[in-house]
Amino acid sequence: MVMSTLQQAMSSWSLLGPVAPAGLAHARDTVHWAMQIVAAAGATLTKPQSDASHTNLEWLGSVRAFAGVEGPDRYRAALRLTHMRLWVLGAGERVVDELPLVGRTMGEGLEWLGGALARARRVPASALVLPKHELPDHPLAHGATFDVRALGPALEALAEWYANSDLLLRALARETPGASPVRVWPHHFDIATLIAVDPTEKDSEKRRTIGVGTSPGDTSYAEPYLYVTPWPRPKERSLPPIEGGGVWHETGWFGAVLLRSTLSAATSREEQTKRIIAFVRSATSACRGMLESKRS
Repeated sequence: MVMSTLQQAMSSWSLLGPVAPAGLAHARDTVHWAMQIVAAAGATLTKPQSDASHTNLEWLGSVRAFAGVEGPDRYRAALRLTHMRLWVLGAGERVVDELPLVGRTMGEGLEWLGGALARARRVPASALVLPKHELPDHPLAHGATFDVRALGPALEALAEWYANSDLLLRALARETPGASPVRVWPHHFDIATLIAVDPTEKDSEKRRTIGVGTSPGDTSYAEPYLYVTPWPRPKERSLPPIEGGGVWHETGWFGAVLLRSTLSAATSREEQTKRIIAFVRSATSACRGMLESKRS
């Protein structure tokens, strides 16, 4: 039996153990704000894009870091997650300069990164400006310093979640026609690929898509979760069952959800990957069917 790209990739999935959602919340919010410093480099130094993709990031599995888009001279900013360090990366993910964020404010991080990128490029420094989107309030927004000394285990758990998510989504994107590159979005802190159901449609109002991604937790769910969301939102009254332990979410936004706690209830890597593949396959198929029936 020939395995799919997704099945082959999932052989490298790291087994998820139980993690209390409350233990991740502080680390998640801290990293979410730190990520904005990296996104600011793209927002300030690269050409603006209508979909805000100039502010998005990429997960670099080899160094467990979030890296922004490449700016002039191919330098880019990054955040080493487990050690909470700002990086300037050159070609081949080479670390050109770094700053530990412990004891620093958001303003100090922005000032250092703007200067470090300028030094690497040998040009005058530009003041970096944060992307214009709302985030959950946090002491860091009011001049507090980064204090990550007690976050070690939670940061490791977040890194594991993003590493697994990136593995899953890159494999899915490779085998799915119309799927976009996998990116981390600094607004919602999710990592996702967007599947174009009708990729030749140029009218954004008529374009149908399916978003497949994961979140580290938010106001909808306190714990990390996988999601599959169709657009436009269908008006289905009878929803098909979702395999792998997934459920439908209908409050505020619509989509299929698989919670991390549901995944970690399976105690073997084989069972976890089996649940994930079943969830993604069935949820994507269900969403595609809803969108097709909406168009017909």
